[in-house]
Amino acid sequence: MIDLDGYEAAGLYRPDEAAAAEVRGIITLIEGMGWTPSEIVESLSHEHLLDLIGHTVLSPKAEFSFIDAARDVGIEVEELDAIRRTVGLVKRPLDDPTLSKDMIEALVSLGRSKMMFTDEEADHFTRVLGSSLGRIAEAAVSLFLIDVEGPLRSSGGNDFDVVRENLRVAAEFERVTDCLGPLLRMHLDDAIERSRVSRDPTDDALLSRLAVGFVDLVGFTAYSDEATAKELGLLVRRFEDTAYDLVADNGGRVVKLIGDEVMFVAADAHAACVVATELVKEFKDTTVTPRGGLAYGSLVTRGGDFYGPIVNLASRIGALAIPSEILVTTEVAERSSFDFEPAGRRQLKGFSDPVTLLSLSC
Repeated sequence: MIDLDGYEAAGLYRPDEAAAAEVRGIITLIEGMGWTPSEIVESLSHEHLLDLIGHTVLSPKAEFSFIDAARDVGIEVEELDAIRRTVGLVKRPLDDPTLSKDMIEALVSLGRSKMMFTDEEADHFTRVLGSSLGRIAEAAVSLFLIDVEGPLRSSGGNDFDVVRENLRVAAEFERVTDCLGPLLRMHLDDAIERSRVSRDPTDDALLSRLAVGFVDLVGFTAYSDEATAKELGLLVRRFEDTAYDLVADNGGRVVKLIGDEVMFVAADAHAACVVATELVKEFKDTTVTPRGGLAYGSLVTRGGDFYGPIVNLASRIGALAIPSEILVTTEVAERSSFDFEPAGRRQLKGFSDPVTLLSLSC
């Protein structure tokens, strides 16, 4: 049995309310995770009950402030806070208990990346890492809301039911976090191989010779105005899932997704053509129609992204394509066994000379 007097005095539990049994059950769960009544009352004074549950089931209990942590590991608190910033974590008061032992170890370990790279490059690497993990976290939260909590509440579930599902999902999520290390090593293997086969002849470490592609959905804006949130979400998910699968199966990498547009790279120009044409075919009978542009040449690689005139060229010609068309440069066509139709010479913004284009109809 739990002692509810403290919760009642704090106004967190009212035995005469309809939800009293539900609140008792939730408090019992939290205490069962090792939280004391005073800690729960203190946390709930500035946090919603379900938010506290979410933090509790997914993270070790925060016992240390940044000031405590810096003193314990022997570094300046400003240095530890600077690591927090480069990881992309929200700033919180330095004297608030917001860290667990595991979190402190993680931040300090990231700080040691400066033993591998220069200070500037180590900070950049940490920012890329933090940004990627931030997206993973956002995806996990949104998926829980869409696939678990939303349907549960629609069917009449209450807060206590949501808490139970939080616990179930959190237990499964532990398995996901355990696999991140091995998955990163597998991605490193792929990245090393791409780097090996795409190394620029000039031996400039910042340059890679790759095919780069942009494919977007014509009609997406109009569809967004008419579709429901669920319909729009399903379309975006289908487009992203298809792009990820096609690019991976053809030896490339999705660089980023920008709304209704995907940017990808591949060492093999023919493989890039396969990705683009298959994306068009996948959506040919829908209310939106893909189109795109492909170019091949030396790209500036930086922090997992790519820059330079060839990237700009692929983006520009993609915007010129009509629905169900992929425009490519002669460098792409020369490296692919697809059949191409002449598409003329175009004067593109940012390029001094006209560019010869070919059309890859799908």
